[in-house]
Amino acid sequence: MPTIKQLQNFLLLASLKNYTQAAKKLYITQAALSLQMQHLEHELGFPLFVREYHRLILTRQGEQFVSLAKELTQSYTRGLAQIQAAQDTISGTMKIGLLHTFGYHQIDQLLTRFTGKYPTIAMQYVMQGSLDLLAQLAKGELDLAFVSGGPSFQAQMLAMKNISHLLLSSSPICTLLPPSHPLIAKSQITMEDLKQEPLLLPSKRSNFYKDFYNTYIQGKRDFQIVGYSSQPEQIIQTVQAQLAIGFLSESTCRRATQISIKPLYPLTSLAIYVVFRNDSSLAKHLVEFIHSI
Repeated sequence: MPTIKQLQNFLLLASLKNYTQAAKKLYITQAALSLQMQHLEHELGFPLFVREYHRLILTRQGEQFVSLAKELTQSYTRGLAQIQAAQDTISGTMKIGLLHTFGYHQIDQLLTRFTGKYPTIAMQYVMQGSLDLLAQLAKGELDLAFVSGGPSFQAQMLAMKNISHLLLSSSPICTLLPPSHPLIAKSQITMEDLKQEPLLLPSKRSNFYKDFYNTYIQGKRDFQIVGYSSQPEQIIQTVQAQLAIGFLSESTCRRATQISIKPLYPLTSLAIYVVFRNDSSLAKHLVEFIHSI
């Protein structure tokens, strides 16, 4: 399939009927332009030019192709202008819900790239937990939100009306241990290994607590639970101080230092979703942008 550049160069050459003049206007060598035309003729399957007494003459097929090339290049130019004009007119204020941990999942980088492409869309941010963000989304107070949760959370999103979601990433839950802890010799950790250890569990207010409790705590006894938190900095600092063993998704804690990270079995994951209102055109632009990268 000929490229737009090939068609544009062909039209210029057809107009000037001189390789030297056409190459000079295109800021390329005469040899490069000649090679382009040879490739174009090979793709089309017929000759476009013939030389007669040092003159460049269009063949009958070449004359017919001039009309088609003009139509194609003009259509391309019009279509591109329409797309650019539509992009320039996209404006408004998009209200976005963010988790306090959004920086751990490169969501900040994604939003920076989006605002660079759509500078006329203003952003307003709200930082809350996932359940609060879903509630605001359902009320129409947000256009879109980045949330996290386990398997039960996905079922909750599916039950919401006028709301769609897209999975961004999924990361296994890991055990955070002090670097000198005896359990770091194990390749994997189970809750049975942690029965005599002080534990900092996910916050009861977080939507992930239900999945964590059902998978690891329910029906078991003798755990030494010293607190609850879903704040990464707080959990990491508590583990670094050797006050407790904590739990975070691998993507959240991978950059932490002075701790040891071990998979927690049986494996379960914490997923990051972008959840958006179906009636928000601005949110759909962001979702389309995410699909494109």
